[in-house]
Amino acid sequence: MGTIKEHDRVVLTADFAAEKLAAGDVGTVVHVYPDSRAFEVEFVSLGGDMVAVITVEPGADPGGRAARNHARAAGGLTETNPMSAVPQYPQRDAVSAQEYLRMWEAGVFAPEVRLELIEGEIVERAPIGSRHAGAVKILNRIFGRLAGDRAIVSVQDPLVVGERSVPQPDLALLRPRADTYADAHPVPADVLLVVEVADTTLAFDIGTKVPTYARFGVPEVWVVDLQERSVRVFRDPSASGYRTSFTAVGEESVAVAALPDVVIALPALFPK
Repeated sequence: MGTIKEHDRVVLTADFAAEKLAAGDVGTVVHVYPDSRAFEVEFVSLGGDMVAVITVEPGADPGGRAARNHARAAGGLTETNPMSAVPQYPQRDAVSAQEYLRMWEAGVFAPEVRLELIEGEIVERAPIGSRHAGAVKILNRIFGRLAGDRAIVSVQDPLVVGERSVPQPDLALLRPRADTYADAHPVPADVLLVVEVADTTLAFDIGTKVPTYARFGVPEVWVVDLQERSVRVFRDPSASGYRTSFTAVGEESVAVAALPDVVIALPALFPK
């Protein structure tokens, strides 16, 4: 868990429930006991009213004294169910998509960090190199020009995939929606195409992200391999993976299955 300090932000896990508190609620460490294990966390409502103060000992038996939750109610300090908490990233407990989004909204993570939620784990995204950034810009320009009003081009935005994943693909072509996805992040049913650009992340993209997209029905995924100057195409999703895949190389072109006239020529994507 790392060292807990006063003023750290922590987020409740879904292990326990308590009146007035829910998984994903964010609190502030207000006291650390001398042994630096047990600590108190204060939760405040959006209106500024005290909601609860809990005492947590990481790894303690939930029935133990140090792990008991103390909920502050109108009638005074009352003892309720045990609770657990996890510190801000990094962490290893499974996190739901909704918990993860609430953590962002609450300001748990620093604005400059690059994170994704993949199968319940918060993972740090690799830094974007110049070749990676250039490929994203090329694709963004071509997709915008060829797709027009038939799709929304989403660049490195959250996509809610099932209950435990919120990847941020480099690009996605989304079905048009009146609110332009301002009211809620897109889900697989909204997606025409996902594109991941891989420089140093090919193994993770192919081995982890592509199977996740397949399980939840993302219809088509491209993985742009900057090292090999190729595009790996995955179509026909199923619970066990994509049924159809091929790799475009050299002077070949790739069309978006849902928009067949949206064609990317590899020489345009990989200029010499």
